[in-house]
Amino acid sequence: MVAEFMHIIGFQKFLVWFGLVTLLYYLYHTVYFTWMILYCYLLPALGFCKDLKKYGKWAVVTGATDGIGKHYAIQLAKAGLNVVLISRTESKLNVLAQEIRNLYGVLTKVIVYDFRNPNGYNAVKEELSPMDIGILINNVGINYESSLFLSYHECDLNKNIDALYANVFSDVHMTHMVLKGMNERGRGIIVHISSASIYIESPESSFYIPTKSFMTKFVKNLQLNASCVEQQLVVPLYVSTNLSQKKPSFFVPTSENYVKQSLRTIGLAKVTHGCLVHEFQAIFMMFVPQCYITYIIKKSHYKQE
Repeated sequence: MVAEFMHIIGFQKFLVWFGLVTLLYYLYHTVYFTWMILYCYLLPALGFCKDLKKYGKWAVVTGATDGIGKHYAIQLAKAGLNVVLISRTESKLNVLAQEIRNLYGVLTKVIVYDFRNPNGYNAVKEELSPMDIGILINNVGINYESSLFLSYHECDLNKNIDALYANVFSDVHMTHMVLKGMNERGRGIIVHISSASIYIESPESSFYIPTKSFMTKFVKNLQLNASCVEQQLVVPLYVSTNLSQKKPSFFVPTSENYVKQSLRTIGLAKVTHGCLVHEFQAIFMMFVPQCYITYIIKKSHYKQE
């Protein structure tokens, strides 16, 4: 009887300690999340932003003619940096470069390059080598609509290889290309645009999500290196772009609004979801079963069709 009573007391103590540890865990994350919101979003909105020109004279943006990349280029020019625009469509590049020069009076440089081609990086490197590059936005990425919700053996292998080159090789090559110069100058930041799809197991894409998962692990390993060059991982949820094909809503910001908030986190957050509403959505995703998220994704996709 005594032994049984002691056993019950011991179990109660375990429950008390388990509850205390759980409470402290959630308290820590609540405090951290609150501080992060204040530090990365509210204070910058009041004007306490980092001077991006301190990183260097030039910013480079890949996938610069549409969506998130286009508005990073515009906002960086607005902040006073000269911008290098890299994408595959020369006509779009020239129009954007002219628009930026007219609006903000900064210098622009256009580099026509299709990131699905893995063999042209030396030419890009020659163009960038003489420049004082302070910021690199690794934004380029592709996801083929025809591959959504297909088994891997049903997908077009060549399109998957294109996605591998554009989503993975581009980040690896461009980061390596500018990193040495940034280290020599003792300043710089590389921003990697990933995707919140890395948090879930989804039938939406059998290949796009793994490519973004590689980027995430790659950046986090780079962040462990002792270096004067900052590495920021941006993990957006749905943004209204040609890639996502989503219409703007409260939870789906336009590219312009998303980038305006995301740019304020440069130099403040190593990992960010880019905008306030996405931060809250990401927290919500932590407590939702995977099967429900998959259901919502499928429902959203077929509703758009």
